[in-house]
Amino acid sequence: MIYPAIAVKDDGFRREGEPLFPALKPRGFLLEQKNMMSMASWEAEYQQNPIIPGGGIFPIDKLSIAPVFDRNQIAKSVRGWDKAGTAGGDGAYTAGVLMHKMRDGSFVIENVTRGRWSALEREQIITQLAERDRDNLRHGWYTWFTS
Repeated sequence: MIYPAIAVKDDGFRREGEPLFPALKPRGFLLEQKNMMSMASWEAEYQQNPIIPGGGIFPIDKLSIAPVFDRNQIAKSVRGWDKAGTAGGDGAYTAGVLMHKMRDGSFVIENVTRGRWSALEREQIITQLAERDRDNLRHGWYTWFTS
């Protein structure tokens, strides 16, 4: 049985749009959470509707390993971070990815960095990689973001 936080249809117990436990998590709270989360996170965490692995965004069968690539063909680059604040243990990971869009429209993932670091250590690692990226990516446009 699936019990979504907000009913997606009338089910005999709730009407479409009603929260599962209004006293604990009222509709307003749930909608705030939904607005702050990606659709995939909302569906998995609150609606009991996880998206298939890979989410269809990056079809695994279309990925290949490129032992080398021509840096002169980079059109745009981005490094993104998903931050967590857990040092060691079994908590959440911080993960960062450096990705390039190539002039031919393909993409290259150059670097993935992942670890369980304290907040200070995490920020030091992010700073070190940003400095390295700046030195390596003097070719043009570059964006850096965190979630």
